[in-house]
Amino acid sequence: MADTTVLVMTPAGGDGVQAFKAGVMETADLFVINKADLPGADRLRRDVRAAQGLAEPEPDGWTAPVVQTRASDGTGVPALLSALDEHAGWLAARGGDARRRDGRMRAELEAAVRRQAAVALKAGADARLPDIAAGRATAEEVAAELLRAWSARDDATREANGDATGDATGDAPGDGDATGDAGDDTVRSEP
Repeated sequence: MADTTVLVMTPAGGDGVQAFKAGVMETADLFVINKADLPGADRLRRDVRAAQGLAEPEPDGWTAPVVQTRASDGTGVPALLSALDEHAGWLAARGGDARRRDGRMRAELEAAVRRQAAVALKAGADARLPDIAAGRATAEEVAAELLRAWSARDDATREANGDATGDATGDAPGDGDATGDAGDDTVRSEP
């Protein structure tokens, strides 16, 4: 779980449009426009600033800065590091580390529950639809039954694999971390 979320975009790659569509703009504590020497970098910066102006002001008072970098030669990296330090200081001064981390963990847990519920639903819903239609069971009862059955199957699979400590998402420990690929030129931060 990261304390600071950095959204890295590049000009002319459609990253800005995709970020706006995906709704990830709201999650960023810091925006980085990498490859700032390419055409479109200034426009992307203006677009990000404009999007920030359209959004509801953050209740906690933080406005995500926009930093332009060129990872190939290090241009802008000192400004990026300074912005990261500024955000860390801002969090520490407000005691926000724990609150933000709890909020992000809660969102991650809710997403995991939704994923597991979708898997459980696919695993047996069709067979139980006639029971709901005939009034022999309610949707709530069938949902609870499907989740219990899925959980029992998942527990048995983990036991059989010798992994009694698996997480609720079914991912292997360490999957989904924010380390990036070896060829990735973005800066990542982990607690």
